Amino acid sequence: MINVPWRGVGFDLQRGQTIKQWRKAAGLAWSVKGSPVLFDVATMVDYQEIWEFAKRQVLFRNDTNAGLSIVSDKYQIVQPGQILRFFKQYVEELGLFRMAVAGSLLGGRRIWALAASPKPFRVAKGDNLDRRLPLSTSDDRPAEPAVQQLDTRRA
Repeated sequence: MINVPWRGVGFDLQRGQTIKQWRKAAGLAWSVKGSPVLFDVATMVDYQEIWEFAKRQVLFRNDTNAGLSIVSDKYQIVQPGQILRFFKQYVEELGLFRMAVAGSLLGGRRIWALAASPKPFRVAKGDNLDRRLPLSTSDDRPAEPAVQQLDTRRA
């Protein structure tokens, strides 16, 4: 396994384990839930009037109830396990990398993984590159998963 990057953020993913085991190891053993966005419009202390923000939902974690984002009511919720499964399938299709590390940032708003090539890429004799593939996505804004190869020269 590679060293855990980003100052200890993220967790090693062991080969041969299930997505469920990876979720637990990576601190992603929670689900995203949606609920209507409600707000209090009352102006008096002893009076409460709750309104709904139409066509919006708040996304939150089911384990801590921490809010992740406010999105359209048409937004399709994607679970952390689905994200890991997609990342794994994407990496395995390439055939050059294997899943190595995963985790979340910003309380779960960003889910990321890092795939690593098991062999360095040889540029010239004594000059090798470690190849990594960081992958990320988020619940706090509509965004497609981001993937970009990262080559690091070995010292």
